[in-house]
Amino acid sequence: MNPDLIPVKTDLWKKRWLDICQVNENMGIKTIIIVQPILGTGNKTLSLDESFMVAKLIEHKVPFEILNSFSNELPNLEQRCEKTMDLQNIYDNIKEPLYFDMVHVSDKGNEIVANKIYDEILPIVIEDIENSP
Repeated sequence: MNPDLIPVKTDLWKKRWLDICQVNENMGIKTIIIVQPILGTGNKTLSLDESFMVAKLIEHKVPFEILNSFSNELPNLEQRCEKTMDLQNIYDNIKEPLYFDMVHVSDKGNEIVANKIYDEILPIVIEDIENSP
């Protein structure tokens, strides 16, 4: 992908999510936007295999630039969406191998993400339960 198109792609991404959040809000649906980690984001200590895979990706900086650009728009999405989360750094303190490829992770990686999402959305769910008729 042409790096010059990142601002265009980011603007389209943001506008789509703002529209989706507005439509959902009108229907009483709360929307949470999450930017996922990919191999090479954050400061995770990489295993030998992960290092080998990320070395190939570094040549193509565009995926990292796109994710960072999306992440920078999260505060703008919070104006209309219920919540946003940037999980690019979620594996920073994990030394064990997690990635199978650029985006797919082991059960441990999925568990870490699931626990973080649970912690973040639980207050929203509890509030909805308490405010339900």
